[in-house]
Order: sequence, then structure tokens, then C-alpha cells
Amino acid sequence: MTRGSRILGLFGRLVGVVLASMLVLALCFEVYLRRAGFMDAQPANYPCVAGDPVLNHIFRAGCEDIAPAAALKTAHDAHYRTNSRGYRGHAPEAGKRVIVTIGDSYTEGFGLEEEQAFPAVLERALRARGATGWQVLNGGTLGFSPALYPAYFDRFFLLEHPELVVLNLDFSDFNDDAYFLQIADYDSQNRPVAFPGREALPDWLMPYVYSNRSALLRFLHQEINQWSMNSRRERVQWQMDQWIHADTPLIDPADLKAASLDGCAKPVEAIAKHILILKDHAGAVGAHFAIHMYPPGGAVKSYANLPQGISFVRVWDAKHRTDYSWACGITPKIVDVMHAFAQRQGIPFFDSFPIVMAQPDKETLYYDRDAHWNERGVKLVAENLAPQLLPLLKKSNR
Repeated sequence: MTRGSRILGLFGRLVGVVLASMLVLALCFEVYLRRAGFMDAQPANYPCVAGDPVLNHIFRAGCEDIAPAAALKTAHDAHYRTNSRGYRGHAPEAGKRVIVTIGDSYTEGFGLEEEQAFPAVLERALRARGATGWQVLNGGTLGFSPALYPAYFDRFFLLEHPELVVLNLDFSDFNDDAYFLQIADYDSQNRPVAFPGREALPDWLMPYVYSNRSALLRFLHQEINQWSMNSRRERVQWQMDQWIHADTPLIDPADLKAASLDGCAKPVEAIAKHILILKDHAGAVGAHFAIHMYPPGGAVKSYANLPQGISFVRVWDAKHRTDYSWACGITPKIVDVMHAFAQRQGIPFFDSFPIVMAQPDKETLYYDRDAHWNERGVKLVAENLAPQLLPLLKKSNR
């Protein structure tokens, strides 16, 4: 055997040892992630969802699928069906007057059957009180926030000619809005105009990543995306600041100070701006507009004992990040801030916090392993809201 052959043989064995070691380490880390509850802390894998260059993601029209309870962290599987328009629930019926409830997964019906979701329950509650000529359309999509709602309303509900648009607003919307501004495309005047998905991994790999077959692959996907998002945040935050300061403030600093939310000025101002844009879009078709706020599960009970996420990138970012002006720890006092804003803008405002917090068994209105409301929570809030909406329905002249 020549010297060159021996060197090649040694190099080959070295490569083999390195690859075998890497495989063993990968398998060990896979076991660690699963035993540490990493997969349990992952968000649900929703069916019928597709990417969108403007709205980030949407439901596919005419889709039927099952959301498994194990992924949702709920007690039962949920059947998902979207209509020909591209949203859950029924499409407009001839001769019926239209209300659109617009919001995120609380509105859309996380873990619930179509007839258990908030819009369907609200419609039945209104009909029980005499509003038989009305129907409530489900304008909810998981993971959405007010940044997306104007374009979402225009695409899916403008031609439905609603007479009332009810914005469901919850705590998650404030940080979600900041996230969507972080991934947004901006025009020459620093206005956010589109919110494309920004996956760092190729599309062909995504179905396997989200199949939950490999905790390691899901972890790598999370870390790569987190690093990419952190880098983008540093690049576009000046545009976010330019946009938020381009107009006269809508939120009174005194309201934030009274609520001990001084550090939340930017995300709360962003929400206010997006709300007024949505109101204008609704008004363009002659629809009345109202805001409804309600407590998410995290405001009612603790989920501290649930599996927590694992991320090296987030730990690194927490140690090195210096600008937290777009991050906000929202508290129930935000309801007072938004109520004051709505009053100044002449927007009807409905608050479901008191009715929920007054329930002796309020913890049972939400899932045990997820902060979304369950069927009982939806029913309580919808039946409380319905009679408050009746005066707005009577104002419609159509």
C-alpha cells in the first residue's frame, strides 16, 4: 500500500468517526429535546393554511381537514372546513344582513368545531334576541393582528357589504403587531404594505419540519428563523419608528402612565393606527365599527407549569438586545387605555373582562393546556355581547 493510499484511508476513517459522532450527538439531542418537553411546547399545526405574500398566511378555500387534539393541546380533535370564499363558517346567505367579526384564533375558533366558534355562537345569541335577519361571518385567522386586518377585510369581506364590523382585540395582538411590522415590506414613505412569510428554510422541507417527526429538525428550524428575525428586527426597526412617529399620536401618554404601561407606547400606538385604518375601510362600504376586548387565558389563570420552549438564540438575544421599545408586557390595564382611545375616536367599545372575571369558575372557560377559550368561554362572552350589539344593529338604515 502506498503512502498516499494510507493517508486516504486514515482520512476516510477520520471522516467516518466524525460523521458517526455527529449522528450520535444528534440522536442524543433529539432524545433530550423530547424528554425536556420541547415538542409539547411547539405551536399547533393547523390544517388548511397556505402562505400569502401580503397577508403572511391565509386559509385555503374549500378545504376540509382535521386538527388533532395532540397538536392543539385540547381534549378533542377539531374538524376544519373553509367555505368557497376562504374563511371558516358559512358564506353570506341571500337576504341576510351581514356582521363581520374580525380577529385572530380566538375569533376563528381555536380547537372548536365551526358551530362552536365565536361568530356562530354570537349569531345564535343575536337571533335568540330577535335579530333574525342577521348573520355573523367568521373573520378570524390564527396568528393575525390588526396590522393585517385592513388588507384582510378588503380581500375577503369588502364585497360582502357588512353593516357592522366588530374587531375582537386581545393581549396577544400588541406584540403580534410589532412582529408583523418587523417582517413587513415598506413603501417609499415607510408605510407597511405587505407581510410576507420569511422562512429561512426551503419550502420543500417545510412539510417534514411541521410533521413533528423530528424534534431536532424542528429545533433547527426555530433557531434559524429566530436568528433571521432578530437580524431583520435590527435592520427595519428604524422604519418602524419612522412610521409610528409620522402622525400625531393617537394614544394619550397620560393614559399609558395611569395604566403603568409607559414602556408600551410604540406597540399600542401601532394598534391604534391599524384600528383607525380598518375603521375607514369598513366605513367605505357604510359599515358601523366597534371594538370588543376580552381576557385571554393568561390573564385568568397561570400556565407556568406547562412545557416551556427551548432556544439558545432567544437566550443570547435576551443578553445582548438593547432596544426593547417595541416589546411590551401587556396587563389588563390595557383595556382602560384602549377604551379611552375608542371614546376619543367615537368608536363603540365593549369590554368582556368584567363578566369573565366575575365567574367563580373562570379558569374552566379556557383550555387546561392552552390559553384559548373553550366552548364554555365562547358561549359566556358571546351571550353577554349580543344584547349590547342590538342598538348598533338598529342604527343601520339599509
